[in-house]
Amino acid sequence: MFVATSIATARNHQLLSPDGALRVEVTVDGELFYSVSHKGRMILAPSKGALRLADGTTLGEQCHVQRVRRTSVDEVVKPHFYGKNTIRDHYNALTLEMRGRYSVEFRAYDEGVAYRFATSRKEPYMVTEEVAEFNFAEDWNMWTAY
Repeated sequence: MFVATSIATARNHQLLSPDGALRVEVTVDGELFYSVSHKGRMILAPSKGALRLADGTTLGEQCHVQRVRRTSVDEVVKPHFYGKNTIRDHYNALTLEMRGRYSVEFRAYDEGVAYRFATSRKEPYMVTEEVAEFNFAEDWNMWTAY
């Protein structure tokens, strides 16, 4: 695993998948937006991400990056309840540590992208709403199995 940390000065952050085909652009300008492209073709146009808490706090709004951390992971996981004996967990991560004792981690795998909010709050809190926008860049076709 590789970890790099820096003090944040830019409001635009990039993250590439291990094979370089997927690219995540994260913009923090008071609000948190992300976009995803594959081999240079925009898949998701800028989309907002946030969590609203019962106390009126919204993680991902009025946000300011304090520190940026980048990691690369390539390990094997042995699942207990899955059809395979091992699963390769291979991704690059970008963690934005924000004012207000929370962070947002984006992960770029060769097969997809994920993000999550984390907090270091000691007191209990309740999430009342997740703002998870998916602004598709085009009118994509979709196939699904039932």
